Amino acid sequence: MKHLLVVEDNPNTLSGLMTLLDDEGYEVDGVMQGDEAVQIAEQKPVDMVLCDYNLPDTTGLQLCQKLQKINPATVFFLTTAQDSITLTQTASQYGVKKIFQKPINLNELFDTLLGFSARSA
Repeated sequence: MKHLLVVEDNPNTLSGLMTLLDDEGYEVDGVMQGDEAVQIAEQKPVDMVLCDYNLPDTTGLQLCQKLQKINPATVFFLTTAQDSITLTQTASQYGVKKIFQKPINLNELFDTLLGFSARSA
């Protein structure tokens, strides 16, 4: 079972994503801030991270960079309401595999996660 960490500062979005991803068969942890995500990643291996770009204590890119130092094999995905080519280019330099625009298309999310889960199985 793949361990997925969701980092989202909106409690309703976080709860909804955690429930849906749990139903899809992932081991899911969810936190609302970057420092909490670092604590989880230091405690147990995280296979994939789905992270909001705008967090109260950091940006999603800065968090991905910190988490990558903890476990270089972690796969990162961002969510954002911004639509920026610059963000897309910068995110790829930080190892982000895909950016999901909000509101998230759940079929696209599930298909993407399944594809990366299968590659690392």
